[in-house]
Amino acid sequence: MSGGNGKGRRPARRTTAPAARPAPPVKSTPPQGPGGLMTRPPSVRGIALFLLLVLLGAAVGLAGGLVLGAWPPAGLLLALVATAACFLGARIALRGPLGVGAAGLGWLAVLVVFLTPRPEGDNLYAPATGTYVFMVGGILAAVMCATLQGPVGRPDPANGAGR
Repeated sequence: MSGGNGKGRRPARRTTAPAARPAPPVKSTPPQGPGGLMTRPPSVRGIALFLLLVLLGAAVGLAGGLVLGAWPPAGLLLALVATAACFLGARIALRGPLGVGAAGLGWLAVLVVFLTPRPEGDNLYAPATGTYVFMVGGILAAVMCATLQGPVGRPDPANGAGR
């Protein structure tokens, strides 16, 4: 029985895998469209808008600190909402997170300048809990606005919006 004639046994079929096609070369082209950070040279309009957003952030930081001290319970909420709106509007204006950075730069510069103690002992912003909540909350709002995904303020044709 051990040396049968091989009847009833099928010969092993050889299968060869189809030859793998080489991957097409990856083209390194800059993104097309409205542009973002460093995809095209800065224009005079872009630089002026950037500087305007720095001034707007500084104004919102100054006004937010004053409202915070004027209306203690509701002033904090009003200041945080105004700060978040400023950062979101800056993102829409520059079509990217660079706008949030511009407004955040002015906003944070005002807070740091007015929170540092002076030799005379007076501060424009009182170093209290509400002021620090305003600072941390504003930084969190800037991070949230800067890390938003997708187009903000424009219809997204991929989702069928704007029809």
